[in-house]
Amino acid sequence: MTVDGIEYVLTKNGVVVLRAPASVRDLDVPNEIYGLPVLAIGDRAFYGCSSLKSIDLPDSVTTIGDCAFSGCDSLNSIDLPYSVTTIGDSAFSGCSLLTSVEVSEKNENYISVDGVLFTKDRKTFVQYPAGKKDKEYAIPSGVT
Repeated sequence: MTVDGIEYVLTKNGVVVLRAPASVRDLDVPNEIYGLPVLAIGDRAFYGCSSLKSIDLPDSVTTIGDCAFSGCDSLNSIDLPYSVTTIGDSAFSGCSLLTSVEVSEKNENYISVDGVLFTKDRKTFVQYPAGKKDKEYAIPSGVT
C-alpha cells in the first residue's frame, strides 16, 4: 500500500516501511497506519534518497533494516527512539553528511557517545557517522 508516496507493507503484527521515493526530503513517519503500528524500516527502504534531510521515527519502530538509509547523502543527523532493538548491516553507509546518530536515553540496546553509535554495553562499535569532521578517532577501550 502507498500512503503519501511512501510504500508500506502490512504484516500480521504491524506495518513496515518498504520504499520511499528518491525525492523525499523531510519525513515524519507515522506511529500507525490503518490502526496498525509502524514497526520497522525495511531493508533499503530509503536507499539512494539523496534529498532526504531529516526523518522523525516513531517510538513504535523496533527494527532498522540492512542498508535502510544507505546513500542518503543529505541526511545530517538521525535520532533513534527508545524502541529500536535491531539495526541492520550498513544501515547508514554512504550518508556522507551524517554527523551524528543520536539515541534516546531510554533505549536499552544502543547508545550514542558524541554522535557515534555503540551497543548499550559499549562493546560493539556500530556506526561512525561519515560526515563527522574529527581528524582522528580512537575506538574506546572495552570495544570488542
